[in-house]
Amino acid sequence: MAASGDFQGLLVPTDASSGEIYDVEDMLTLEEWCSTERLLTKTEQQYITETTAVFQRVSAIQKKNCIFYIGAFMQFCLYMEALLIAPHLTDIAHSFGMSDQERDLKLGGMLQLCLFCIGLPVSLLSGNLGDRWDSTKVIVVFGALGAAGNLATFFVRNFAQFMLSRAVSSISCATSNVFMSVISQLYSHGERPIVIGQYNAVMGLGVGAGVLVSVTLGQILGWRFAFLLVGIVQSASILLFWLRVPARRHLEQVYPADKACVAPTKVGSAQLVDSVLFNGLNAAIFAQGVFAGVPSSCVGVWLLDYLSVDAHAPSKFQALLVVMSYGIGLILGQVNLARCLSLVNINVLGDDGASHLCIVVFYLIPVIPLVLVWSSPFSLWMVGAMAFAGFFAGLNVVAVRTLLMNCNHVSVHSSLFCMLSVSESIGKGPGIMLISWLIARTSRHDVLSQNPVMWAIPAACFGMLYCLGTSRHRCSCKSSTQSAA
Repeated sequence: MAASGDFQGLLVPTDASSGEIYDVEDMLTLEEWCSTERLLTKTEQQYITETTAVFQRVSAIQKKNCIFYIGAFMQFCLYMEALLIAPHLTDIAHSFGMSDQERDLKLGGMLQLCLFCIGLPVSLLSGNLGDRWDSTKVIVVFGALGAAGNLATFFVRNFAQFMLSRAVSSISCATSNVFMSVISQLYSHGERPIVIGQYNAVMGLGVGAGVLVSVTLGQILGWRFAFLLVGIVQSASILLFWLRVPARRHLEQVYPADKACVAPTKVGSAQLVDSVLFNGLNAAIFAQGVFAGVPSSCVGVWLLDYLSVDAHAPSKFQALLVVMSYGIGLILGQVNLARCLSLVNINVLGDDGASHLCIVVFYLIPVIPLVLVWSSPFSLWMVGAMAFAGFFAGLNVVAVRTLLMNCNHVSVHSSLFCMLSVSESIGKGPGIMLISWLIARTSRHDVLSQNPVMWAIPAACFGMLYCLGTSRHRCSCKSSTQSAA
């Protein structure tokens, strides 16, 4: 079948209902034939309409998938810098003349606190700008600043400069929350668990790729070259995003034909604050976020160095294998949320008891294997334990974000996810600083072996939502029964 642009000049009989053969003088172009409604039967008109709709829908799906994959690739590159420090924590400390105690306090705690202090206002600013202005331009600007910070890390000569460059590079993390609002514009409620899972999995792959680059390139040329290479790759991905992804006002042109997703509308400051903060479900999600990211952050900040130095791993690559198994588990969990939900007959995550109870289970299961890994001398069984823990950690990451997206209007999604990022940053900043202070006062083993228990607090938050929802349901059923009586 010819493409739509190939019909120009195609000739058809002037009497389409006849089977006779006509001369060229008696022929019309397809455009003239289609525009002459008296020559079209009802069946032919319906066929043309349905075929056009199919072509438009296929084109829309291709366009929105193209936007998603370009944005996901950019996040893959931006998240490569997340754990570049982890394989060389001791090496970086020695470069700046630090003792082992200063290593844990400054590189483990002070640096995370600095990133939090920068990330808090940046997340709030990017979320507000993403809802009010062109989200594509916001992503490009903040991403470019982060890439510049990684390039600058190559030239640092002391800890103060290193902290400053890392603070600038952390600005790019705010772009992931703004891009979530783009995803919510492009995909319907039923598609979101799969798409968000793929999105988070890609970011996890980026973190793993960054660790691999840091270990291999850092061992050969030194830790500075890992930051240089990642900064160059990030700059290229941001340029691709800028050239290929349309502005926000043009995104409505790639919506599916059924308009499953409602185009965003501009909201005022008062309405934005009311929608984001003065909502019971949102407040509970933000509160649990303070504690939700701490165990995974401890894995990223300390586990590789802990296994190499304290657990006496035979080599840094074997320790890396254990850490990477956690990342692989995270990815598998994030992309399989929809399948796991289908096993318990949940099609769409929403503000209901079944969704809350699932998230409670996802938080509690990985606590035991993580405690065992932090408490034991190095062994290869840790690979399986970390993969298992990572799988359920990945499930709860996607489940919480999907729930937050599905229960709020698309016009406030940038602000919502930036607020969630801020709450998680409190745990990853001051929380990690507190853990590093406790390590300095006691020991790594005593403190880090207990940190996974912190996941019990988010589980308790969703357990409370489950109990409140069940109570409301009973009250409504009782009221309905009394009304019927």
